[in-house]
Amino acid sequence: MTRLVRRAAASVLLQLAIMSIVSGSVLATDDYTLPFYDPYVSMSYGVDRDRTLNRQLDWTGQVWNDGQPHWGRVYDQHTGVDYPMAVRSEVAAAKDGTVVDFEGGYGTTQFGSFGNFVKIKHADGRQTLYYHLASSADGGTGVWLGEAVAAGQRIGRSGCSGICYGAHLHFELLVWNSAAKAYKPADPLAERRWTTWPGRIPFDAAYVRESNAGTEVIRRGWTIIHWVEFRNTGGRTWRYSGTVGRTALTTWNPASHASPF
Repeated sequence: MTRLVRRAAASVLLQLAIMSIVSGSVLATDDYTLPFYDPYVSMSYGVDRDRTLNRQLDWTGQVWNDGQPHWGRVYDQHTGVDYPMAVRSEVAAAKDGTVVDFEGGYGTTQFGSFGNFVKIKHADGRQTLYYHLASSADGGTGVWLGEAVAAGQRIGRSGCSGICYGAHLHFELLVWNSAAKAYKPADPLAERRWTTWPGRIPFDAAYVRESNAGTEVIRRGWTIIHWVEFRNTGGRTWRYSGTVGRTALTTWNPASHASPF
């Protein structure tokens, strides 16, 4: 972005050319920012909120009973949110916190039962996990145990270590389960934990307004212009998209299936 929109007081209209089904409000409820910087990265698979084998429940409430992967939504038993990106792409902390665990000794693209990761504990009691990272030698883990990190701070670089079939970041939001006495995965999209909903904007921002909020219905194959205005709250630099003051965002593979926005 230009220097003007880097200011905390500046706002930007994000013009979205989308083909999707609109459902509900676009308000966010929490202050987790996306764990990367590239605005062109989009989600491939989200959390399976139904732990029954061969039954998937995605962040929109859609249910499948086929056990098959559904691009842009979910695959069976998936515990996190996947973001495909090039090897050694920058990975950022989603919220202020303290590094409680990390591993960087595996090869950047070493396939196996274990891979490189960073785990951060936050003041709200939740933890976040960043998995399939590059090796420490490649900058995959740029933190140390006990280090205090800020939301948007670079903590490492992506890779394809562990059980990985293509370079991507696997992100998990973990919540303490008293009955199990362990941290269990939660769905940041379903719970609307991002600073922006549904979590497509990789920087700290506050929702201001949008055109036809919660009332616009776009059917598959239709094209509209839908704008959303956010205010930069100073978390990190906004990326220039080629058009002054604007950046283009899209839904996840809308040509293949409908997607709520």
